[in-house]
Amino acid sequence: NNLTERRTFRVPVTLPDDDSLAPLPSVVHTWRTTIGADLRPFSSLGLRVDYLTTRDLQDYGDSTQIGRLVNENRGTFAGRDVGFERDRGLSTRLTTTPAINGWLRPRFSFSSNYVFHRDPNGRVPVRVVSDSGTTFRVPEAVSNSRDGVMGATFDLRRLIETVAGASSTVAGIFKGIVPADVSLRTTRGSTFDRIPFVPTLRYRLALGGMDEFREQDGVLATSAIESKQWTVAGGSRLPLGFDVRLDFRRTQANTWARRGDQQTRIEQTFRQWPSGSVSWVFTPPRAMRNLLSSVTARARYRRTLASSFQPGALGLGQGTEDGGSSTTGVFTETISTNFAPTVTLTWAAGVVSRVEYTRFQSDMLTSGNLTVNDVQRLGASLNFSVKAPGWLVRLPSEIRTSVTASATDNSVCLQRSGSAECASVSDSRRHQLDLRLDTAFPPSMRGGASFTYVLTEEQHTSSKFSQIVFTIFLNINFLASQVR
Repeated sequence: NNLTERRTFRVPVTLPDDDSLAPLPSVVHTWRTTIGADLRPFSSLGLRVDYLTTRDLQDYGDSTQIGRLVNENRGTFAGRDVGFERDRGLSTRLTTTPAINGWLRPRFSFSSNYVFHRDPNGRVPVRVVSDSGTTFRVPEAVSNSRDGVMGATFDLRRLIETVAGASSTVAGIFKGIVPADVSLRTTRGSTFDRIPFVPTLRYRLALGGMDEFREQDGVLATSAIESKQWTVAGGSRLPLGFDVRLDFRRTQANTWARRGDQQTRIEQTFRQWPSGSVSWVFTPPRAMRNLLSSVTARARYRRTLASSFQPGALGLGQGTEDGGSSTTGVFTETISTNFAPTVTLTWAAGVVSRVEYTRFQSDMLTSGNLTVNDVQRLGASLNFSVKAPGWLVRLPSEIRTSVTASATDNSVCLQRSGSAECASVSDSRRHQLDLRLDTAFPPSMRGGASFTYVLTEEQHTSSKFSQIVFTIFLNINFLASQVR
């Protein structure tokens, strides 16, 4: 148990003498209590519960309706005023990783989170109409979320070694297979604002179906969400230094937003496939290492598809029972691809050269209009260290030199619905060259110079801009110690 007391000071504010614009208290005195429990009966099973409550000890007076309602919620402990509960939080987490065997390792986790907030500075109280009459409440808001994960790591190589033996021919064929991971994550959550009810225990623990997240005691949630995400990842180590990794991801989410006395649903989907990377590490023969030490190449490719559907205002309550329309609304779809190969060469004497290329394409379809974005970037760098000639200058350290060059082309065009031509919207090109020299002056100084040249072209406006920057710098580090 952790019992803390914190004071927060605010600057006094003077407002007009009006009941709806009463000045805020200049001092907020709160009392926070945190309780946590961690239960682990087995090494593969764990349960964690955390409870937090914050009580507001400030006296808000009885000059406003909110102040009078706040006083009705105040409590006492051992004859002393302990204020009213302003914030409350409850979180739980259950995890289990049962040990089945060496080639299959499943895992399960369930977590929930609940937050309650009472606003003593609200201007308008919540009006509650019931059979017994009309009552008023302090503005309160609650939110909860639930997250469940089911996954497993599957090691095909170890399974074959267990069945056929580690020294068998079949095991040798599959020895490069890395463990694959599969998981399914389900998330649900909701938020209620200015609630006229007391949340149930099921809502605080985030239990029940989606209907209980979207509606409580006949009141629609301000917002609610339900999403499912599937993830699969794996790969293999191939001969000759090649390594292949693949990953798949798919997400489907539904979001409900309250509009008046109804809810509208926004459908969203996301898929990442094909997606993966290939890397290659090559060590030259001993006869070539005096010139070239190593070669590293890597290529990454990723294709994503994201779409969303949001019904229009005229479609509320038509076509579906959850308040969304299946025929009217805004449909958006984005297809993007990213391809990025890189080659790094390590030469003798510590010289490193690198060449990289990036191609990003994005096609976004909105209301029948297609926006195409194409970005290409080519870059190269060279890093090495040299010793300054003694006849020119004597330096205690080598001069580190870095040369970087890059060229970027970014174009955007718009293809309207019913047209076969993609009209250019923007076409920007940028070329940059950087040269940096620096060296150390022991024990606490480092200095050098840098040169940068940038050329920017805007093809769609027929403009060109160039910039030259030359910098000389010196860094001095001071060390202060205790004098005895």
